[in-house]
Amino acid sequence: LPYFVGTTEDVPSKNMYNVVGGSYLSSSYTDSDSTRNRIVRLTRNSAAASGSVKFKVTFTDTLELSSKVFVSFKILSSVNKTFNYSFGYTDDSSHDAEGTITAGTNESYSLVEVQIDTAIRNTKSFSIDLSSLSSGEYIEISDFNIITLASISTFKEASKAVFGTITGIVDPIFGTLKGY
Repeated sequence: LPYFVGTTEDVPSKNMYNVVGGSYLSSSYTDSDSTRNRIVRLTRNSAAASGSVKFKVTFTDTLELSSKVFVSFKILSSVNKTFNYSFGYTDDSSHDAEGTITAGTNESYSLVEVQIDTAIRNTKSFSIDLSSLSSGEYIEISDFNIITLASISTFKEASKAVFGTITGIVDPIFGTLKGY
């Protein structure tokens, strides 16, 4: 996803990273490095925050009630910290999912599964609350993706593979299969 400086926090666009409370953060965007793509770095400045400080991406597609959404990304921080995340209405009036993400000095992969429980009346956003960052601390988020389970399950020309040893399968011709 591209990142545009000066974006408006409640304008939906799944094609851009968004910074809420941008005056409390310095931001930079890099297309890629040797192992990551679409890298945004948010560094807390010395100003005391009087409002929200968040990383936010809005999902503009219609999300049906009871559908599942997967949010995946790589995360890295200058210090070991736990951040709150939420997925719900863009105006934060209701959330389908809330939780915590731990980031450290070694990059880690995060996967958040969301069950859509709120009505389809608004666009939905994924946010990470960055208010716990202290002056000079930063967070990097890369390879950010939001996808519905329905999109994953309808891949055309997809193949299915099973890894590991399979036991207990009974075939009418070959009998019980072991060690396949």
